[in-house]
Amino acid sequence: MINDLKKIEYRKNMLSKGMAPENLQVKVWQGREIPSEVRDAIKKEELLSLGGVYRDLNAGDPIEYDPLRLILSPAVAAGPARRGPDD
Repeated sequence: MINDLKKIEYRKNMLSKGMAPENLQVKVWQGREIPSEVRDAIKKEELLSLGGVYRDLNAGDPIEYDPLRLILSPAVAAGPARRGPDD
């Protein structure tokens, strides 16, 4: 699955109440720009098998915000879906 890794987005900063995470600077690596050390670490730590959101809703303000977004190429082809009785 690590071979399907197409893009990595990483943001890191202190996020105060009312701030939008999208306004923080983002570091992006795509395709061959992704360092082999990064791919190796993702594989070793099995990051692609994690799921869900990890956070503490009672955290103080500001909070350290450092999400890592891994974008994979589509691995599954979807077929047509039945949408209603008239289809």
